[in-house]
Amino acid sequence: MLSTIVRTGPPSDDRDPAPRAGRRSPVPDAPSYSRRELEVFDEVGGALGFVLWRVISDVLIWARAAPAERAGLLSGGGTPAALLDEGLTLAEPVAGDLRALAALDAASDPERVAAACGRVAEWAEGAELKGAALQFAELAAWAHPESAAYATSAGRLCRRRGEFERAKLWLRRALRIARREGNEIDFAEAHRHFGYTYIEEGKFAAAEPHFWKSIRAALRHGRRSVAGASYHNLLVVAVHLDRWEDAERFAEKAIDFYKVGYPGLPELAHDVGFFWCRLGYYSSALSLFEQAAPLFHRDRERIVIFSSIARSAAVVRDNLRFQRYAARVVEMANPSSEYAASALYHVAEGARCFGEWERAEELGTEALRLAAQRGNETIHRWATDFLAAVRSRVAAETDVIPPEGGIVDACRERLHRKLRRHASAAVTPRDPVAADS
Repeated sequence: MLSTIVRTGPPSDDRDPAPRAGRRSPVPDAPSYSRRELEVFDEVGGALGFVLWRVISDVLIWARAAPAERAGLLSGGGTPAALLDEGLTLAEPVAGDLRALAALDAASDPERVAAACGRVAEWAEGAELKGAALQFAELAAWAHPESAAYATSAGRLCRRRGEFERAKLWLRRALRIARREGNEIDFAEAHRHFGYTYIEEGKFAAAEPHFWKSIRAALRHGRRSVAGASYHNLLVVAVHLDRWEDAERFAEKAIDFYKVGYPGLPELAHDVGFFWCRLGYYSSALSLFEQAAPLFHRDRERIVIFSSIARSAAVVRDNLRFQRYAARVVEMANPSSEYAASALYHVAEGARCFGEWERAEELGTEALRLAAQRGNETIHRWATDFLAAVRSRVAAETDVIPPEGGIVDACRERLHRKLRRHASAAVTPRDPVAADS
């Protein structure tokens, strides 16, 4: 029997009115630069690392200076041409942008500078260069300080690096700019990413109001997919707060609102499956996970779906499938990965299903360490409870079959159909600046 609904709709005390052009709310200052410029060289290395470091240094000097003070600040061509050419061969998709940024002068247009930095940030994130991506996203926001979208992107990438308080500084700035400019979509996206930052911290009750505000703003502008993304996030909130009927309703809303081809659809399928796992419906979730898995293209996403497959396979006692996916997760679990702690925790739960107590404890201990390092309260709590259960040899969970013909069957069929059409549409990986998991 599902629990009663805790909340049947959005909060009634809406204290965040629709953005309206001309509102002159003070905009918080952008966070100051607090990084080592050479971090990007440590991350990338070689000629490309040198080029990125020089570009970051020059754009930072340029962005910090008032327009009237930019003349003569930069040497222009400070990077040797041969080294520049060698580095840019390794960044071909953004070679033109990096070449333009390496030749900044007093007449450079701020919007074009920001756009070039934004494209480099997108490319770097796609290449899993998280440090470079964040540095260029922040440069874009400093170069074009009146853009809510660039501030949101900077906040989102801070969150990916586990810099939650800095992320909130950028997102508060984005909200104020969007409200002042009357931009509903920027307002909706800033609230959505603000809420997701709280999710990453394990502060689900604090996250929820941001998603309702995002939904209202998106629907005022007719952007159903953006609203669907926030319903998707509300599903995650409801699941972690054990609000099962709310979770069902939010899942249905997200499925309704996401169009085939929307980049977040495979992740929605995963999160609906995770919801079913929390109810014990592992065999139902497993087929959904396996259909969605080929639609995840980045390692940071694939480690999540692989860990869910591994745990579900273990619960239904498919040892061969568990071992295959568990090995892939362990291989991919780089300590700097934002989802490594979660993935290792789920594999540890799988090991418990087969009575592999020492392996389960080892994986659970590493998950606990990584969760503490990243500040993820939820995984830290789960791993702590898990380790206590393992040391007491508490038996693992078993699979539950949902009622035939119920909402699980209906949602599963709808998602299967949408995923088939999504796969046939040959959707490219999601734009890392426009949306998130």
